[in-house]
Amino acid sequence: GVDDPALDAPGFFANPELQALYDRLLAQGQESFIEALKVGVDIEEMDITDLAVAMDETTRTPLDQSYGHLLRGSENHLAAFTKQLAKLGVVLD
Repeated sequence: GVDDPALDAPGFFANPELQALYDRLLAQGQESFIEALKVGVDIEEMDITDLAVAMDETTRTPLDQSYGHLLRGSENHLAAFTKQLAKLGVVLD
């Protein structure tokens, strides 16, 4: 019963806020390799926040376990992006 915000073509969304976010992050990521890594950080931070909220809002063990696995994946991805940025001399606030 969850609506899919994606339209038929990749990169196009029915939700205008999601479309604007996608367009902004895509443009930023195309600026340079460092900016692309920063986009990765932003996306993982958003995912971590969304997953934490989802975990707080469920009492269903299978969902909580799945969210937990996804959260650990996002934390690992965030660490990888941050490590690559640090190797390039970029430290994020």
